[in-house]
Amino acid sequence: MANANACEKEALFEPLEHGTFSFLCHKGMECFTRCCAALNLPLTPYDILRLKNRLGLTSDEFLLQHTEMRFDAHPRFPMVLLKMRVEDKKCPFVTPEGCSVYEDRPGACRIYPIGRASMKVDRGKEAREKFFVVREGHCLGFREERTWTIEEWTADQGLDE
Repeated sequence: MANANACEKEALFEPLEHGTFSFLCHKGMECFTRCCAALNLPLTPYDILRLKNRLGLTSDEFLLQHTEMRFDAHPRFPMVLLKMRVEDKKCPFVTPEGCSVYEDRPGACRIYPIGRASMKVDRGKEAREKFFVVREGHCLGFREERTWTIEEWTADQGLDE
């Protein structure tokens, strides 16, 4: 399994200018769940609510057991990250069968292999969203023939909620 630094070096970020991309991930793939390790996976408040409810935990219990907080450039606002397992650096919810919390997985997992960026245009009056494909060297999902539009992908992955 590639480590986080190797994955970062292998990743290509391609603008999604043609409107479609080909991708499919499934258990039969050699790389299945390889992307679920050595992550700095930020959690949104919505992600935390879904996961803590799924696991039957209070917010405090979930935050203590499954997250770590980091203060980066903006020390007043911590970033809440999913804590990886110590022994193998994998997501605590990944199993040989796949994601044990798949229906309630974080938004960052749902959108993969798509990245999303937004920028304000006209001095902050309007936000423009751009999408790009994150191609990591270990991922074989791009060899699959299933083609998606952004609208199809976000609906299929439950990102419209």
